[in-house]
Amino acid sequence: MNSNVAYSDNELKFGVKKVLFKLKIRTVEVLLNSVIVLLEVPYDDNVTLNNIHAFNLFGDKLWTVQPVSEKYPNLKNYLPFENLMYVGDKLSASDFMGRKFFINIKDGTIIGMDTFK
Repeated sequence: MNSNVAYSDNELKFGVKKVLFKLKIRTVEVLLNSVIVLLEVPYDDNVTLNNIHAFNLFGDKLWTVQPVSEKYPNLKNYLPFENLMYVGDKLSASDFMGRKFFINIKDGTIIGMDTFK
C-alpha cells in the first residue's frame, strides 16, 4: 500500500486528509494513480449496492461503481459486492451469487460480467 494511504474501520487517510464512510472498509487497493475502496455491507442492508469507490492519491473522489442494474437491467437479485480483485491490469468484483463484474478503473463503469459459481 502507498505509504501516504492508510485505513482503519470506516476511515481512509491520505496523509492528513481523512475520508469517513458510514460503513466499514473491507478492502483497499492502491493501483496506478488511484485508491479503490470496497465497503463492507451488513447482511440486513437491502439498500447499499454500489459499495466500491475510487479516490485519487490526494483523497479526492473519482467515482462510485456503476449500478449493476443500470448495466444489466434484466439481471435478478442485485447484491452488494463482496470481493475486490486486481489482477494484471483488470479490476473485478464479485457478489454473493458468484457473479464477477469487470470494472473500468478510470471511471467505474461496468464493462463485463462472468459467472464462476
